[in-house]
Amino acid sequence: MTPKEAKKEILDLGVREYTLEIEEGWLPLVAGLFREMKKINPKWDGSKVAQVKQKFAGLRVYFEDAFITPEEEVLLTLAEFEAAQTCELCGQPGTRGQRTKSWMMVCCAACFSSGK
Repeated sequence: MTPKEAKKEILDLGVREYTLEIEEGWLPLVAGLFREMKKINPKWDGSKVAQVKQKFAGLRVYFEDAFITPEEEVLLTLAEFEAAQTCELCGQPGTRGQRTKSWMMVCCAACFSSGK
């Protein structure tokens, strides 16, 4: 799935575009997370997503009502684990590292060496 297709799927699930504060490499991962949440809970509503972001090289997903089911929590934990090994920029396998003096991110060797 391309980042463009992933973003469309995320928005089609009702997630507001301004809540997405991640690079393109994580969009397919987040689309998969929300797709699975919808499968286990057909009443899942993407409009409850308050923010999707990167913090300290980790995926963070916040919800407005702050309540998710135990099954959804498992899916979120799995997505966080996968994101910790996925380049934020291109979606290829990556590792956590320090990008600048004050910014941590998950990046593959190619994106890191290219200075993206």
